[in-house]
Amino acid sequence: MQNVTALTVVYNTPELLINSVGSFKKFYPDIPLLIMNNSDKDHACSSVVSEYVERYNNVRAFNFTTNQGHGTAFHEGIKNIDTDVIYYFDSDIDMKVGGAIEGMMELMNDEVYGVGNVIDVDTGGRNIRHDYTGERVKFLHLVVGLLNRNMYYKFHPFTRYGLPIFKALLEIHKSGNVDKMIKYFPIFNYVKHLSGGTRSKHGDCEKIVEEEVSTDGHWSG
Repeated sequence: MQNVTALTVVYNTPELLINSVGSFKKFYPDIPLLIMNNSDKDHACSSVVSEYVERYNNVRAFNFTTNQGHGTAFHEGIKNIDTDVIYYFDSDIDMKVGGAIEGMMELMNDEVYGVGNVIDVDTGGRNIRHDYTGERVKFLHLVVGLLNRNMYYKFHPFTRYGLPIFKALLEIHKSGNVDKMIKYFPIFNYVKHLSGGTRSKHGDCEKIVEEEVSTDGHWSG
């Protein structure tokens, strides 16, 4: 698929990374992947990242010296991608069937900021009750979806922790063009978000390579 690069951020979760990258590559072997590795220097996760870079000619990685947080690592990854569209997924995403990226691409155009699961939240980013009558903000989940790289730079960059995307979504909300820029797609019909996040244990750990990998802030691949 042309003009799409995949992006994921990982922190000390080798089993999840094995599962997420393996399931993604099963359906989209030809889409380039950039792994932003926040893991500790000597953690097995860095060895898994290194293994994927060696196994696939279209996988790159950046190893941070310290954990930069999800949003900061995501932002740095975006800066090092040159395709117009980014398919992002957390390390605890398990792709069950193909067709998700193709479906989301049908909704993507130059005016769209992002495509994926969208819910309404309040202006503080909190979930709202059914009887809520205040102002609503369309919230694009940052766990899996599509992002328009050019539109990303027109709004607040992702923040380090908390809700990294929320400041950008507030700006989009205030622009009055949110319906053009944020598009809903039933992504969770195609992928499973594993409960527990980094606390979950999934994947084949026997495939983890044992060699030590330096993580002094460098690219591999």
